[in-house]
Amino acid sequence: MSSAYAGTQLAGGAIHFRGAIVEGGCETHTQNQNLRLSCLQDNKMQTQQIHITDVTGQSLFPQVAQVQMRYLDAQQSRAEVTITYN
Repeated sequence: MSSAYAGTQLAGGAIHFRGAIVEGGCETHTQNQNLRLSCLQDNKMQTQQIHITDVTGQSLFPQVAQVQMRYLDAQQSRAEVTITYN
């Protein structure tokens, strides 16, 4: 007894991903050399504040986002704050 298999190979195709953002991004505010970060956690707005010079290396909301800052000039008069969401 023998068996045989015949099939057709298809080239190409499409994969569709669906999903939703369940919590929005954090809100940032600066005032008097302080950075205030407000993030939605468990359907509640949580707010933390830190002095702008202490931003680098700090994790205000470790389960939500990481905050980093880098200066754009040697005088440290302009800076860029980056928020990376987990």
